[in-house]
Amino acid sequence: MMKSASRYFLSSIVFALAVSTSALAYSSRGYESMSGSSSAGVGVPVSGSIAMPGSTTATYTNPAGLVGSPGARLSLQGGSDKPMDDPTYRALVLAGNGTFGASAGVKYHMYDGSRDDEGYAVYGLAVNVAPLDFTMGVAGHTGIKSAQGSDFNAGILFRPTSMVAVGATAMGIKDQVDSYGVGVGLNLVSGVDLVADSAFDGKFKNGEFKPGLRLANDFAGLSVSYGTGSTAQFAKDFSAAAYLKVGANSEFEFEYNHGGDLPKYFASLLFGF
Repeated sequence: MMKSASRYFLSSIVFALAVSTSALAYSSRGYESMSGSSSAGVGVPVSGSIAMPGSTTATYTNPAGLVGSPGARLSLQGGSDKPMDDPTYRALVLAGNGTFGASAGVKYHMYDGSRDDEGYAVYGLAVNVAPLDFTMGVAGHTGIKSAQGSDFNAGILFRPTSMVAVGATAMGIKDQVDSYGVGVGLNLVSGVDLVADSAFDGKFKNGEFKPGLRLANDFAGLSVSYGTGSTAQFAKDFSAAAYLKVGANSEFEFEYNHGGDLPKYFASLLFGF
């Protein structure tokens, strides 16, 4: 009981700090900056990546976010739960134009001899219905080395107003859904997003909450979040993500403790075509 209360207490602190920071930004910049949801920093995820997924990792979180990928890019990714212990490597080609988005590549998990390495083909597709500002996406993986079978996840994004984003996800949908997620994001000023995601098990029970704050522009971004518990879609406790634009068409991204299908320590280097 005490541990549960502590988790919710810390989550509330993160949420309150996010509100305070966003309110300060709002008061200092005024109504002229209220141009709707920020397109800056679409590569950096926040909270559980449900309401505002990062385009780089949308294939594994909410595939509807693939439409936010700016043009065609190659993403080289790597990470592990402990530094260089059983690492996972990924190579993805990402493409998006605001209406359509797609990803295709491979994932390779090394086990340092404790078991056979595993390889997967990964893929995703998303489409935006502009008149409704509604996006839906689906992604999946298929075993190609020492792994068999396929599984899929799906997600939607909806913007009822220019400042509000609503997202929903379903993970492991091939046979029986493993986890559901819902979230809402609020863009208070350009580059300042306040997000609250939640995730549940396949019976829509045992929910956990993950609020977060994202600050981003066209050149750099940072997000901080706190999960009240571990789910199939995000990890408990503190998590963070950052990205930095390197040159005209390249970006570097780092994530810590996102959870779900991403390792605890995760990095990505993107090259634009």
